[in-house]
Amino acid sequence: MGIKLTSKELSQLRACQYEIADKVVFVKATCILMVAEGFSIETTANSLGVDVSTVYRYLESYLSVGLKEFLGTNYVGYFGKLTSKEIAILIAELKSKLYTTAKSISSFIYDTFGVKYSISGMADLLHRIGFVFKKTTGVPCECDIAEQQKFVSIFRLTNQN
Repeated sequence: MGIKLTSKELSQLRACQYEIADKVVFVKATCILMVAEGFSIETTANSLGVDVSTVYRYLESYLSVGLKEFLGTNYVGYFGKLTSKEIAILIAELKSKLYTTAKSISSFIYDTFGVKYSISGMADLLHRIGFVFKKTTGVPCECDIAEQQKFVSIFRLTNQN
């Protein structure tokens, strides 16, 4: 299968090939260029590290939709189960209250927003929004009772005024 490209199309494809850092777009543009320059489908596929059916799919897509739509990436990323407003509310809650487990945070989210999270999903969400887990530990109670009483009395005196 061969295709004929105009000089304008060739220059546009070459520009995309060298200017775009996206590997998928580079492979698509190079695939069309190689076939247009007379390389076989098999040679094109082997050179680009793609399957032969991928080369045919790219050619059919290019011929049916044109260059701009063919090279466009219509991928929309997954932003999670919570909206940005809900994440802002969650961040405010985490900054105002100490949660010791991901399960308790999951419960808060379910009670507040009606969205269920697994423990591992909650850990991933917390990491994504900049929180880290630090295991809580007990603090030994080996302190000077006289110093504590002195502190309490000073504290009470300052708060009475």
